Amino acid sequence: CALPICVGDSRTPLIFVAIASVVNIIGDLILVAGLKMNVAGAAIATVLAQAVSVILSLWIIKRKKMAFTFKRKHFRFGSEVPHFVILGLPLTVQSFITNFSFLALNAFVNRLGLDASSGYGVAQKIQMFIMLIPGALMQSMAPFVSQNVGAGDEKRARSGMLCGQGIGCRSMSSRGRGIGCRSMSLRGRFDHQRPDIGCGNSGSSFICC
Repeated sequence: CALPICVGDSRTPLIFVAIASVVNIIGDLILVAGLKMNVAGAAIATVLAQAVSVILSLWIIKRKKMAFTFKRKHFRFGSEVPHFVILGLPLTVQSFITNFSFLALNAFVNRLGLDASSGYGVAQKIQMFIMLIPGALMQSMAPFVSQNVGAGDEKRARSGMLCGQGIGCRSMSSRGRGIGCRSMSLRGRFDHQRPDIGCGNSGSSFICC
């Protein structure tokens, strides 16, 4: 999905994700609801959906006219690889630390019991909903800024970055406050009779703050 985004095409990745989501839903209905495979069925459906998305994306990228060619001989180590590694290493370390901290937090919450674990899962889903627009802006601003910096127009890159940050912060703030005010009614849609909703209430209220 990153290749089309880098050349300003955000519609093609949307098609990839939409097809993968449909395949995942159909797989869950067949394997989990139909064949009663539970967690194993959900895992197989997810892996199958991702595989279909990758195969379809490679096929579309190969057939679509782009600003660069995409052939098997390009999958090799070149002189620019060390520069890419040095440039991407800080981001890799940052992503590792962030994901490791969430993994440690998830392991700690799981020790508190099923109710706390389920409530934490509800709060995480609500957090993902709040971060939808900022996350989309982050993915779109990265190629925008890099292209303008490469073209020597750092002023346009800076103004675009500040504009994206402002829209993302306002969207996240408004969504967080809205969900915080209606938190119980939203979390009650999962299951209003289960005690884990109270755990999700505390977690998501903290996230919204």
